[in-house]
Amino acid sequence: MCYNTWYEGLTIMKFILYLTVLLFTVSLSVTAYAKPKVKDNATLRQETSPQAVEDPYRKLQVIQRQKMAEALGLDKHQTERIMSSLDKYDNIVSELAHSISKDMADLAEAIKFKKDDIIQGLIDKIELKESELKAIKQKEYDELKQHLTLQQKAKYIFLKIDIRKDIADMFDDEKVKDKIRQYHQKDQ
Repeated sequence: MCYNTWYEGLTIMKFILYLTVLLFTVSLSVTAYAKPKVKDNATLRQETSPQAVEDPYRKLQVIQRQKMAEALGLDKHQTERIMSSLDKYDNIVSELAHSISKDMADLAEAIKFKKDDIIQGLIDKIELKESELKAIKQKEYDELKQHLTLQQKAKYIFLKIDIRKDIADMFDDEKVKDKIRQYHQKDQ
């Protein structure tokens, strides 16, 4: 199969993983990490360390939350308010991102086996879910901004870029790619 685009030479799976990472990065760009009121820092770090999390999507979320709390210098009161706001979106965002990832894998398979009869339906499905995800992320971001100072809002803009770079680097690791493949295979 010949591609005449920027991803020429990449395998379908690598392309899917890249698009999934990109989509997931965008979908989780406003999640944050908070310290629960009843747990001490050592317990919290152990429970929420990326190594303790099986789901690769949840692992990304944990990493982003840790980085956000540190970079923005959130105080305890801000952290509690932000977490309260963001927690209500976590499941919806994760489910949508996971669903889009599965649809993209189906689309890659349809392309590979030239199943033109289902490609347009999958494209429409993915685009609809992506627009839903974007709307949810905008609501989430609007709530986040209410709890940040002007300096923190400015830092957050740069933080999103750093998080995307870190996640892209993480997904270059073959071990991570294997875990994502295994995670998707469990769902089938």
